Amino acid sequence: GVVFESARRVLAGVFQGASLTKPPMMVEVVVRWGMQLPGAYLAAFPLGLGALGILWSVPAYNVIGSLALFVLFLKFKFFRSPPGPKEGTA
Repeated sequence: GVVFESARRVLAGVFQGASLTKPPMMVEVVVRWGMQLPGAYLAAFPLGLGALGILWSVPAYNVIGSLALFVLFLKFKFFRSPPGPKEGTA
């Protein structure tokens, strides 16, 4: 869980450094609030795992969040070649 949380934070920093703050924010909203909290509740109470269910939901959703940011990182193509000189300029 710690490795994926670290990767998620680094990828969020890459987006923020490129002035793209919405992709990491949307991943946080969807994964943390839309998936992790309900998942932790379901694991703890209806499934009867208690605190262990909450404990296991955190690293599980860290993996999902970091993979989501990695897919977005690849989609935004940060590895484009730098622009060259324009046509007609010396």
